[in-house]
Amino acid sequence: YTGPKPEKCTHTWVDVVGTIEEAFTNGGMVTLTSDLELSKPIEVKPGVSAILDLDTHSITNVNPETVDTIIVSEGATLVIKGNGKVDGGSGSSCNMAVYIKGGHCIIEGGEFTVGPDVNNSWNSCIEINGGVLEINGGTFSTDKPFNGRYFVLNKKDFSDSVISITGGTFINYDPANSATESPEQNFVANGYKSVQIEGTNNYKVLAV
Repeated sequence: YTGPKPEKCTHTWVDVVGTIEEAFTNGGMVTLTSDLELSKPIEVKPGVSAILDLDTHSITNVNPETVDTIIVSEGATLVIKGNGKVDGGSGSSCNMAVYIKGGHCIIEGGEFTVGPDVNNSWNSCIEINGGVLEINGGTFSTDKPFNGRYFVLNKKDFSDSVISITGGTFINYDPANSATESPEQNFVANGYKSVQIEGTNNYKVLAV
């Protein structure tokens, strides 16, 4: 894609007894025990390290005025695991399932998706503006394309951002030839490859 892009370690963990907001504020690990509907974003605060185990539950943005669902702030670390779902919702100016704002996000599993914006147009499923995104598993998708390109992963233009992928399934998106960047970029880590799933425009990242 050569045209301009539209913009819109090792830790010691302490289990958290309480809410996801407490985990994202004080650090530690939280496991979802039921589905969660959000009317505003939840943010991992600067300098905080947290683990979010989705288990088999979902986090859904249900407020059309809310842009981001999960925010990983500068200096924060968030590990997301489990077989649940993070749904960025739809209907705002720029919905996202996860927004990495200078932090470090490690995704081990789960489903991540986003619907269309207020104009029934494209949205980025995950956007990174500085920081590091590691994807080791999970499924990722966005409902609507921009000029035929699905912004499943979106690296903010001119940002100091790193994306490294060792696993996962990507719908209508090849992470080894990311058409959301100009020039196209390969986000797949050394020793891994992106393989097109036969009969689809979907790709799976596997070890070489």
